[in-house]
Amino acid sequence: MVSIVSRKYSEALFLVGKDKNSLDKYQNEVLDLSEVFKMNKDIMTSLCHPQLPLQSKMQIVNDLFSSKVSKEVVALLYVVLRKSRQEFLLEIFDAFVERCKEKRNVSTAVITSSEEIDDKYIEMIKKELEKKTNKSIEVEKRIDDRLIGGVKVMVDNILYDGSIDGKIKNIYKAIC
Repeated sequence: MVSIVSRKYSEALFLVGKDKNSLDKYQNEVLDLSEVFKMNKDIMTSLCHPQLPLQSKMQIVNDLFSSKVSKEVVALLYVVLRKSRQEFLLEIFDAFVERCKEKRNVSTAVITSSEEIDDKYIEMIKKELEKKTNKSIEVEKRIDDRLIGGVKVMVDNILYDGSIDGKIKNIYKAIC
């Protein structure tokens, strides 16, 4: 669930990107930044450190990102730092990407199975979801060894449970 704080900052960047016709560019930059922050925990630790002065945090952002991403994305980072909301950065990035997908009528389907699924079955699931949702579907595959078998698909906050666990639960509900 995305917080109100994250939604507001992501919406601000979305509106700027829409005005400047740069949503795709900003989305790519935000995805890259998200990866950098996830892979280099020290950056986030520094930006979130309560004893590091704001100027030092802004200098870190300037040194690391000002030549690599647009001035609007850097400006977002500065605003987030000035408002002491840096712990929300990854959530802001995720919310922005989701908002961009929403604009393009794209949803992400998370397909969870107990083992790797053949790509032809993934494609069948994807096509069925596209028919059902009237959206383009991006697929994210996950493995959960706790599942006995079958698949669970989450798209647009709707769970399609085709797992054996889910079927057992449905039988139990029908009996009790």
